[in-house]
Amino acid sequence: MASFGSKKEFSKRDMNFFAEFTAAAARATRLIGYGVVLMVVAVVAIILTLVFFIVRNIVISNEVKQLEATLASDEYKNVRSEAEKLSALLEKTNNYYYSLFQMQKQVDTTPDVKMAITDLIGKSIPSDTRITNYDISGTALTISGETFLPRSADDFLHELNKNSEVFTTQCDLSINRVSPENFGDVPDFLKEDGTGVYSDVVYHFDITGTLVNEVWITVSRFSKEDKKISSLGMDVKEPKKVREVYQVPNLVNIEVNNVKYELVGITRNGRDIKKEDFERIKSQGEYSIVMTANTDIGLYYSEVKEKPADNKTEGENKESEATK
Repeated sequence: MASFGSKKEFSKRDMNFFAEFTAAAARATRLIGYGVVLMVVAVVAIILTLVFFIVRNIVISNEVKQLEATLASDEYKNVRSEAEKLSALLEKTNNYYYSLFQMQKQVDTTPDVKMAITDLIGKSIPSDTRITNYDISGTALTISGETFLPRSADDFLHELNKNSEVFTTQCDLSINRVSPENFGDVPDFLKEDGTGVYSDVVYHFDITGTLVNEVWITVSRFSKEDKKISSLGMDVKEPKKVREVYQVPNLVNIEVNNVKYELVGITRNGRDIKKEDFERIKSQGEYSIVMTANTDIGLYYSEVKEKPADNKTEGENKESEATK
């Protein structure tokens, strides 16, 4: 008869089996407990989130109702119409200001005649030279005269420039010999003491040049919508020295009364600049001018419109573009 071991060995194996089974059951019980706790926490979190959004929606709804009630009150009933009236008044005021500005500019930019020039001419005339005529028209000076020696006219011009910076650029000097029959009467060549000055050679000369003077830069800004143009009331008027470089400030993008504008055009002395020049200036964001004469710059802007939000998905947008 085969032997299958003693009873003690069977009892030992049974005890080990029950011990392992009990331990596994305890682990399973703990895991189930943890799962229940996590589920309870998740449910509580979801309930709290729902409560938060419900309360938030109630608060927002109450705020919206209060705002609607406020806007429906008599105080705010005519706000839009009043805003339109004020906007029209502001535009009218800016245009009126621009008109006054232009009138003042005409006065300020009109060159004045410096009377000290006449004294300077008298002190610089050579002894063998006489002035027959001089004319000052704005910033242009013309001096005509006669001399016995051609170099005397050069000396005269040199004295003018040496004593004072009279001319903006190099002057033009023309000298022509006068025929003896056109000399004029003898008294024309008498000195103050009555003695005569005689010569068979006389030269006529003309000196022309532009006087050193202040030049003015004027920068005016306008709103241009369709065919309607109105002043933005941001004008610059400054005196500058000849050959000074002026750079227009705040060029491409500006903001006036909380409205944003973008540059769409430039005029110089009433004429549009070339398209390629405008594109270059706008891309660089700079516009510099070498001052040689009174210059009037017009800057034209268009209001920047905010683009509405696009709710279409990327796929819908691609489909829409493909079907155009």
